[in-house]
Amino acid sequence: MAVPPSVPTSFVPRTTPPSVRRGVFDFGGAFAFIGYGALALALLMAAGIFAYEWYLESVEGGARKELQEAQSAIDAATVESFVRLNDRLIEGKRIIERHPMTSAVFDLVEKLTPASVRLASLSLSFTDARIGIVSAKGTASSFNALAALSAALGRDGRIKDAVFSDISVEQGGVSFTLSAATDLALTAFVATALLPTSAPEEPTAPLTP
Repeated sequence: MAVPPSVPTSFVPRTTPPSVRRGVFDFGGAFAFIGYGALALALLMAAGIFAYEWYLESVEGGARKELQEAQSAIDAATVESFVRLNDRLIEGKRIIERHPMTSAVFDLVEKLTPASVRLASLSLSFTDARIGIVSAKGTASSFNALAALSAALGRDGRIKDAVFSDISVEQGGVSFTLSAATDLALTAFVATALLPTSAPEEPTAPLTP
């Protein structure tokens, strides 16, 4: 029996396109997507950097303008007067720091000296290192009174290295010469206030010359 002409006698099977095959991943499309994403991110970052740079330039320009306005508003005479005042304050501070306060030494010697000791002279000089040197001459009623003065100076400590010399017994008592050094803080202009010091008591045990 003959085959009708409308019926094909042969055919070629159709193949499924790669894009619709099941179980097959499109690596080319994935790489393209990643590449486009990276490009978009780079463009976005470049735009952000450009915008931030523009912002910094605008801020710098505004600050520069404000600085110029502030400088133009400054009065040169006022600035000069402030400079002169600052120089005077610095010089005054330097003078004060180098100026010794002698009254604290005399007040302390008066507080530490027993009533039985009479000072005929008292002087204060300074070395190149600004250390005060106390020199005094006086008369004590007894050796006990002289020992009391020495003990009082030793306990206080602000008048130190006391040396008694030229000790001799006279009709009015015991004459002596005193030489001692003072603490730097005692003669400084900003010296702290003297601590309350009572008159020293004379020792009860008699001392022999």
